[in-house]
Amino acid sequence: PDYWQQQRFGANNRDALPDADPDHDGQSNFYEFLAGTNPLNPRQFFKPKVVRDSAGRPTAYELPFSARQTFFQLERNETLFPNDWEVMGSEAQGTGNSIVFPITQSENDEAFYRVRLRARE
Repeated sequence: PDYWQQQRFGANNRDALPDADPDHDGQSNFYEFLAGTNPLNPRQFFKPKVVRDSAGRPTAYELPFSARQTFFQLERNETLFPNDWEVMGSEAQGTGNSIVFPITQSENDEAFYRVRLRARE
């Protein structure tokens, strides 16, 4: 949004474009807005943390920070085929704090996980 770009980059700055990545951390300004991270700090980026049990199995995904303007949804896929992503649990609105998505799986159940971000309307 314009207000966010103005606050961080001032007026008429090419680094403020939604697809720009001025801190070169691999995340566009739009993604940094959704994630609530600083687009000018390469050490601050969106990275969910895997929580594991004593046997090393993943039990949850933790988002260390959740932007209030964003909804977060954990998804699971066993094949990585684009149409095979399965929604896990319910969507969570950002709180400004961490969010934990519990995951349940059997010992032999391996899968890929991702967190989908959606801007609040």
